[in-house]
Amino acid sequence: MREQLWRYYPQILEAVGNVVEPWVLDLWAKVPTPAKARRIERRTLERLLKRHRIRRITADQLQEILRAPAIAVAPGTTEAAVAHIRSFSERLRLVHRQLADAKREIARLIDVLADSEDSGSGQPGGQRDVTVLSSLPGVGQTVLATLLAEAPQALARRDYKALRCMCGVAPVTRRSASTSLSCAEWPPMPAFATQSTTGRGSQSSVIPSARPSTPPFAGAATATACLAFRRLLAVACAMLRTQTCYRPPRPAEDHAA
Repeated sequence: MREQLWRYYPQILEAVGNVVEPWVLDLWAKVPTPAKARRIERRTLERLLKRHRIRRITADQLQEILRAPAIAVAPGTTEAAVAHIRSFSERLRLVHRQLADAKREIARLIDVLADSEDSGSGQPGGQRDVTVLSSLPGVGQTVLATLLAEAPQALARRDYKALRCMCGVAPVTRRSASTSLSCAEWPPMPAFATQSTTGRGSQSSVIPSARPSTPPFAGAATATACLAFRRLLAVACAMLRTQTCYRPPRPAEDHAA
């Protein structure tokens, strides 16, 4: 889709980031060509941005970008690209609907597990693993569902070493002649490791990997993220053992301390 837009409509690429986002599909449906973009009104763009809760660009900025001079293209190029993108957009909308349905089903299953834990049914010793894990900063729906689906035995054992191996943040050393590689160079890093430390991990996921994927210059940052995530896993295991939910200190408590 990006390549098709680049053929005849590069100004829309300047205004949007990810061309497969739902709001971009709706925007393109309203202004599929530069000629229509020059006629669109500001309030129409404002309503679209407000409906999709887009704040990184204003209606005035978007209108100015879309009204930039169109590039010269060969006859039939615009029509062919529009036909291709119309087909792409229909498939992308279907994917978005299926993803939304999957997220709703995951949320429903998590709620069912949490309710069964709160009622005590099927949980030996009054365990509330779902409630405890979901209270940890950085653990959102995707992370929680992945942990419950991919590591149920490790969670049941509160096995910190197994969890960090499955998440790809265990220290690994491989020696070949005089070369030693550690976690900094072997980082199948889950997105949760870096996002949770900055408070932006609610939509992240734990995705194990089997091969190195970080360039050498990112070794120091990756090692720091590995260490931060290992600490978070240790906190999660401790919370599970004591069945204690995470509760950050309140400002009044900090002042009193």
